[in-house]
Amino acid sequence: MKFGYLFFGICISILSACDEESVSLSDNSIVIEGYLVAGEPVEHIKISKMIMFNQEEEVTNPAINDAEVFIRWNEEDFLLSLLEPDSGVYGYPGPELQVIAGQTYEIFVEYFDNIVSAITTVPEKPAGLTVDRPTMVVESFTSFQEVRTRYMEDVEIIWENDDQSYYYVHIENIDSNPGYVDIFGILEDSPRGSFTRITTPTQLDFHVLQGRIITRYGTHRIRLYKVQQEYADLYETSEQDSRSLNEPLSNVDNGYGIFTSFNYEDIFIEVEDY
Repeated sequence: MKFGYLFFGICISILSACDEESVSLSDNSIVIEGYLVAGEPVEHIKISKMIMFNQEEEVTNPAINDAEVFIRWNEEDFLLSLLEPDSGVYGYPGPELQVIAGQTYEIFVEYFDNIVSAITTVPEKPAGLTVDRPTMVVESFTSFQEVRTRYMEDVEIIWENDDQSYYYVHIENIDSNPGYVDIFGILEDSPRGSFTRITTPTQLDFHVLQGRIITRYGTHRIRLYKVQQEYADLYETSEQDSRSLNEPLSNVDNGYGIFTSFNYEDIFIEVEDY
């Protein structure tokens, strides 16, 4: 599954950019970036080693490829395996380990003498997802004048959120042969690839998809993710100046990083020319 969310790398960059005096590191300090998605295989667990660097350096935390990684579910431990050589990314290849809404999962990572752990409960599927129109009309253009005068519609995406949970929206063109809104590519910043948009986590119950940002015609999938507090906190931290971070954000015991879970619902719209 291809994710549209804050994924491998941001968590590590936040942690590594923290003031070295604010964290206590050993040679085997472990970072977990683990994401479970309801109904999907477990295949997004990255394990790496924490290293510190100054603000002018660019560095990637080295992957840990020889850890023992378990996920505990229903009082049973499932041993994960390395998915690709030297990737530090672990997963579970079989169908026995299922990610189910409302269920709690705990991860354990053993590396040399260190054991780190974290826990997450999978959120329920988003409810009440709908749009105010199933078809969105966006007029194509072939000149700069038409860019300013063309007809465009917006689509309001709506869902239930009585308890102010966190959500984000991933919108993607999935048409097999989509046409271009900018027919001749006259705008320098007009993307020629497939259209995709990811919003920031929100506690609102709606999002407005504006016609002016649409670049392709055809079928668009709107995927609404329900996320946990730790994910929203991580995203908010990633938007801050890393030089101001004194304490690394983490829900991992005896280590660093994040272990969290998602659930989602899909709805589809068609984008047509005027």
